[in-house]
Parts: sequence; C-alpha cells; structure tokens
Amino acid sequence: FGEGAAAQEQVPAELNLLHFLDRKDFVDCAVRLPAPAPGSEPKGEDEVGGGSGEVVPGHRLALCSASGFFYRRLILEAKDLTTAPVEGCGDLPAVDLPALPDDEELRRQVDVAGLFPLVLRFVYSGQLWES
Repeated sequence: FGEGAAAQEQVPAELNLLHFLDRKDFVDCAVRLPAPAPGSEPKGEDEVGGGSGEVVPGHRLALCSASGFFYRRLILEAKDLTTAPVEGCGDLPAVDLPALPDDEELRRQVDVAGLFPLVLRFVYSGQLWES
C-alpha cells in the first residue's frame, strides 16, 4: 500500500438505502415509466423524470419492502415480467408503471413519470406509510 496505490472507497459514515439510490450497486430490476399524456408539456432533458417512457434502475429489496404493487409484480408475478436494458447493468426484469386512468384532464395535471423520482426517494429513505 504505497503512495501510488489506488484510493479505496471508504465505508460511508451514514450507511442506509439512500446510499444506493443513484448507484448501480446491486441493481436487479427496472421500472418502466409511462409515456406522457397526449397534449402534456414535454420536459427538458435536465428536468427530473422526463416522462418519455424511460427506464429507471431499482433494487427489488427496497421496492418490495415498501409497496405491495412492487411485491406483487417483482415476486409473485415475476415469471410474467419482460426485460429492459439498464445502462451499465444489462437487461433486467422490468415492471411497467401504469399510467393514470384514461381521464385526459387528470393525466395532463399529474405527471406520473415526474413524480416517480420523489416516490423512489421516499422508498429509499426507509420510511413507511400507513394506508
């Protein structure tokens, strides 16, 4: 371990699920976001959740522990999943996130794809909600 040795990654001071949110470590599934509703304003490339039917990498453990929807799709119905390419991870089992009901006004007002990054941040925070 001389001066020329490559720097090693250190264990984070605060190790939790949020540490893995934007990393490719242990990514083992993908979420396919719905395409935007017709007539909705397209978002710029630099805005969160472009709503273009994009694919978001995820971790089954985090998603399934926070949502019955993801548990059903990723565990109980896993044999029915298709795959999606995730940059740096290859083809992974993919869950299609449903669009809102076929109500044109509602779909213009609520951007599911734009909200999904906020939902993910909540899921990876380790907090649970009661219904």
